[in-house]
Amino acid sequence: MIVEYASYGIGNIDYDAKTVISPDWAILTGIAPQHLELFGSLENIVTAKLELVGNVPSDAPVFFNADDARLSNAIANLNRENTVGYSAADITSHMDTLSWKDELKGKLLQKMFATNVAAAIAVAKACDISDADIVRGIEDISWLPRTLEPRSLQHFELIDDSYSCNPYWFEKLIDFLSDLDFSQKVLITSGVIELGAESDRINSALSQLAQKVFDVVFITSSSLSTAWGADEENNVIHSSVEDMLPLIKEKTQKKSLIVLEGRVPSMVRNYILDDLSQQIA
Repeated sequence: MIVEYASYGIGNIDYDAKTVISPDWAILTGIAPQHLELFGSLENIVTAKLELVGNVPSDAPVFFNADDARLSNAIANLNRENTVGYSAADITSHMDTLSWKDELKGKLLQKMFATNVAAAIAVAKACDISDADIVRGIEDISWLPRTLEPRSLQHFELIDDSYSCNPYWFEKLIDFLSDLDFSQKVLITSGVIELGAESDRINSALSQLAQKVFDVVFITSSSLSTAWGADEENNVIHSSVEDMLPLIKEKTQKKSLIVLEGRVPSMVRNYILDDLSQQIA
């Protein structure tokens, strides 16, 4: 059984591991400033994540994302045996034979989910699963709804990443999209929440990056519209949801890529999925 130990503060993982489900192995996927407002600092996030390591047997394997320097240093400081680092580069040979590796789904897997797949490969090898079975598992991988979920609609491509959002993930996605060739790229985002005092700075930086890649940006959060520099002349648009829907239609062309990032209102998401593809001229 694979269990995710979620945390919204120091002590949450420790409590769950001691009183709910005791883990035999540990997998640490990385450190990001998600829920920074709740934790107070990145150092506290590291402390909270390492609670999982403290609750597995001393000789149990601890798998960690070796591409994350902050996490790698924290693991090294534990002076613990049987730690297994994994890297995005580890998936290259397993991707070569996939039937869909050159499609949008394959590109997303290789660029955005590579470390997640690498974690699964590392654990599978520790369980003595063969490379052939690992490749078959990747070939048949199912996509988590609303987590960088690629969808081909009638007149455009959609990446639905509306389940959750953190600054590291958002920035990585923008960089990934900069290399994709579409007639137009449209971003619809709520911005990133729960960042405390860092909120305006981080959201403003993300807006600057997004404007270099997207032809038009819709920011749905009124509280973050200033940080995102909402100004229709610069194609960064904020309005009420009701007013936003016709603007999305007006500014979206055929063969576009539309990206939903963060917790955009369900009315906007439903409009994109159910109505917009039928209405684009």
